[in-house]
Amino acid sequence: MKNPKRARALRLAAAAALLIATCACGSSGGTDDPPPPPPPPPVAPVAPAPEIAPTGAPTGMPAPGTTSLINLSSGFLPDPHTVSGNAGGPLAASTLDPSCRGNIPNVPQHTLMLGSDFRSLSIMAHSEGDTTLVIRTPDGTYRCDDDSGDNFDPRLTGAWAPGTYQIWVGVFAGSGAPYTLGLTEFAHVTSSSLPL
Repeated sequence: MKNPKRARALRLAAAAALLIATCACGSSGGTDDPPPPPPPPPVAPVAPAPEIAPTGAPTGMPAPGTTSLINLSSGFLPDPHTVSGNAGGPLAASTLDPSCRGNIPNVPQHTLMLGSDFRSLSIMAHSEGDTTLVIRTPDGTYRCDDDSGDNFDPRLTGAWAPGTYQIWVGVFAGSGAPYTLGLTEFAHVTSSSLPL
């Protein structure tokens, strides 16, 4: 004769197995399809692209490689200090300040770093073309000139405080006019004495 306890345990185990199988089939809708995948994780919003300054508006310091760096302190030698470049560009200097003339590059040709006060420093350009001078001072104002030097070359003379200055050499027609930029503490140095 069979053991009734064992038979009952087997019946309960079979019933439980049948119940589990029925629940599993019912949750999938009675088909063999796999369960749906979990929802994707939330995606972080994409940051907007940075604004690009218009090509015609110089902003801040120029990118490396687009300007020559000049470091001077009072009593510098040799005097005059000279550098060369090509004048002109696509930007009307008057867009920076109404008192400025000529056409200049989008970025300054020179960055001047003065390490001390200058009671009298002349900044001038000499060229066979009709050049102009535009200088942005550390406080963001502009000093500009067209014909104050000899032979109608541009020249700015006066007191200059320590700081960083941006210098553009412009021209009235086109671009590419070779020039020499000179900086001197001596009143007798003229733009025509600068080598081309």
